[in-house]
Amino acid sequence: TLFPYTTLFRSRIHNSVVTTKKRGGIVNFGSTVTITDAKKKKFTWTLVGSHERDIPNGKLSNDSPLASALQGHKAGDKISVRTPKGLQDYTLVSVK
Repeated sequence: TLFPYTTLFRSRIHNSVVTTKKRGGIVNFGSTVTITDAKKKKFTWTLVGSHERDIPNGKLSNDSPLASALQGHKAGDKISVRTPKGLQDYTLVSVK
């Protein structure tokens, strides 16, 4: 039956919030960011809601430790994130 899916869908609609992208180059929900790690490897992510996350396609949950650490920062900022592998350092290259 479709009942469990209907309930989930209604819940998401009921709890959804319309947002607008803020300008000014500050990371927030909906931003697309490019970062580099200590080895200069580049990563590009769009910060999305947890139910939209899709790591292989560059969509990072705004609830993740990395996204949380990026919030409020601007290009050029250094970010440190505690991960299972230890403290990881990143540089925020761009914010769109």
